[in-house]
Amino acid sequence: MVRTPYACLNLKEKGANRLSDLPRPGNLGNNRTMKNLLLLLLTAATLSANPDKFRELFADPETREEAIAMLTPGTEEHYFHTALNHQLNGRDKEYEAIAKAWRIAANDSKQPIGDSRLDTLEDRRLLKRFDRDPKGARKELINKWGF
Repeated sequence: MVRTPYACLNLKEKGANRLSDLPRPGNLGNNRTMKNLLLLLLTAATLSANPDKFRELFADPETREEAIAMLTPGTEEHYFHTALNHQLNGRDKEYEAIAKAWRIAANDSKQPIGDSRLDTLEDRRLLKRFDRDPKGARKELINKWGF
């Protein structure tokens, strides 16, 4: 039996009579799977945010909203940075609205997200409140941490 470079190919299993009947790897026109894979890779590449660029934009108060726009709405990262932005700007009502939406999303049975970072923001809120209302903030901190 003569071995050819293509002897490992069983042309009949591939539905081809000749080697030229096989689909060519470089021909994406007929290969739907390759098209979909390429589209997926291009989409993923454009959606992935550069973490350094995000941190740089978020650190500057003037570009913080632009940084938040880079995040996917409904994710823990988005809730955290939006709530932190409201805290940093002293927008208590907006902060409470985001915290409430975050708690609801965290308890969603279909697709829950983490809320451990919400505790961090709540502690931060209590510590910031300490200047205005030391007794009330102290009482809440004692109750929360069980001192």
